Amino acid sequence: MLDFIRRWMNEKGFETIDQFKGKVNSNDLNAVTTFERTRFMKYYGERAD
Repeated sequence: MLDFIRRWMNEKGFETIDQFKGKVNSNDLNAVTTFERTRFMKYYGERAD
């Protein structure tokens, strides 16, 4: 897994995880909406016992 992440980071030009951690393409509103919906479902899905 670490080798995969290192290769991916190298291909994308990242040197540290902090450079891409939490990034979302705000120009792609569908991706932002999907991301927010996923986080909402994960958060509230765990509490729907």
